Amino acid sequence: MASPPAFLWPYAQQPVQKAVALATRAAAAITSVLFAGGRATNDVVPVQYRITEYLWSKAPDESMFGVVTPTRPFQFEIGAYEVPQNSSFWITDYEFKLKRPSGIDVNDVLDAEEGRGSGFMGWDLTVNGQRLNNIRFELDPSPTSLSREAFGSFANPQAAQFNKAQFNSFAVSAGPGLSLLPVRSTVMGSRTSPFCVIAEPAARVALGAVLFRPITFPVTSFQGRVAGYLVPSDTSARVMKRLAPP
Repeated sequence: MASPPAFLWPYAQQPVQKAVALATRAAAAITSVLFAGGRATNDVVPVQYRITEYLWSKAPDESMFGVVTPTRPFQFEIGAYEVPQNSSFWITDYEFKLKRPSGIDVNDVLDAEEGRGSGFMGWDLTVNGQRLNNIRFELDPSPTSLSREAFGSFANPQAAQFNKAQFNSFAVSAGPGLSLLPVRSTVMGSRTSPFCVIAEPAARVALGAVLFRPITFPVTSFQGRVAGYLVPSDTSARVMKRLAPP
C-alpha cells in the first residue's frame, strides 16, 4: 500500500478517535441563536403598521375610441386616496391593469395580455400632484437620428430634435411629461431593489392614465391599485431618521 504524501503524513498518524474529537469540538464552537417565534417573526407586522390597499376601476368613455392624438391626449383619474391626519402612507406596491372581455360570457373579463395598450397609453402616479422619483420614459418612439444629438449645437437645432419634441408632445400636453409610466407589470426602478414612496399626512395619492392614441381593442375597464402600510407619522419619522445615512 502506497504511503500518503508528505504534507498529509501528520494527519494520517492521528488516531481516528482524536480526529472525531477535534471535529466535534469545532462544531460545538458554532453557536446558533433562535429567537422566540422562530421564522414567524420575519412575517409579523406591528399593530401600528396598518395594512392598506385600494383598488379603483373606471369604465372607458366613448370619446376614448374617437379623436385622440398626441397633441390632443385624453387624460383621466382612475382613483385617489387622501392620507389621514397624523399618519403616513408607505406605498410599497402599485399596479395598473387593462381589462378586456373574455369572449365567453358577457360578464366575464380578463387581464389584457402583457404589453397590450403600450402603443396608445401610459399610467400616472402622483402624490399631491408631484412625481417624486427621477424617471424618464419615452413611450412614443421618436425618429432615429443619424447624428449624435448629445453633442449637437443648441444654437442650430437639428431636424431630429424638432421631431423628437413633436413625438413626445402628448406628454407635455397632458402634464406628466416624460414621467408617464409605461404599460408593464413592474414598478418604477430596479426589479430587485425595494420600492417605497412615502405620502405624508393629508397628502393626496392619485392614480391616472393618459391616452395619446385611440383605443384599438375592446376594453372593459382601467384598474389601478395601491398598497402599503398606514403608519403613525411620528413613528414614520423616527424610522426614516434611523434609516438615513450618517
